Amino acid sequence: MHDIQEYHFPEYFSLIERLRRVIKNKMAIYDSNHIIVSFNHVKNDIIKHFNIEEEKVSICPPPFAEDWFLNKKETNWNEIKEKYDLKRKYILYPAATWVHKNHTKLLDAVKKIRDDGLEFDLVCTGNKMGHYKIILKKIEELKLPEVAHFLGIVPEEDLISLYKNSSLVVIPTLYEAGSAPLYEAMRYQVPVICSNVTSLPDTINNDEFIFNPNSVDEMASVIKKMLSDVEFRKENIENSKLRMEYFKKIDYSIKFTEVYQKINPTLPS
Repeated sequence: MHDIQEYHFPEYFSLIERLRRVIKNKMAIYDSNHIIVSFNHVKNDIIKHFNIEEEKVSICPPPFAEDWFLNKKETNWNEIKEKYDLKRKYILYPAATWVHKNHTKLLDAVKKIRDDGLEFDLVCTGNKMGHYKIILKKIEELKLPEVAHFLGIVPEEDLISLYKNSSLVVIPTLYEAGSAPLYEAMRYQVPVICSNVTSLPDTINNDEFIFNPNSVDEMASVIKKMLSDVEFRKENIENSKLRMEYFKKIDYSIKFTEVYQKINPTLPS
């Protein structure tokens, strides 16, 4: 199970969607012999909200150190600049425009930093969901139409290039089971900062590089420091190297094997 976000942010789901998720989740949970999740916070949620025995839920994380892109190529930077009309250095946020992804607070932070005299653009990739209409209004309100680039879904080779050529990857999400962009940024050794929610602090493992996603001031402060402090950027990249080395040492298949042996003890170890 990926998550039960609707228990944390019910306001982001329609009544029908909440009911559908509760019914489907109950069917899946109570009819199963065992439940697999990727992170401890999801396990705790399932135990709490569905009154499930702890022994019935196992944490089996995906292989975080591996490259998850199917296409290993990357687009030439000159092509990227022309294709997406990128003229300045930029920060990157790859995420569909769901409400909980918190694009509007990120736009507020961008406006605040630019008003302080630091020039850069914001590039966002990912599916443009219904909340995108609110985001567009926010961009107009903050007078950022020439600064905020929402590219939609881009080809993998373009996204890899956008990662590698960005000045900073920012992940201001309000909720995340686990953040693929965080792992991707660390994998490519691009400076990255993220929210202090769910699994993200444990993933990045350094409080210097996290922020409260509900605080525009705090978010802006960390972004500004990362864009202007060379030593801080070096520390961040070094932290990412260490985290990737840590993840590479984990044998992810063992946890899955243990689950299958729990539900079928006759399987060979």
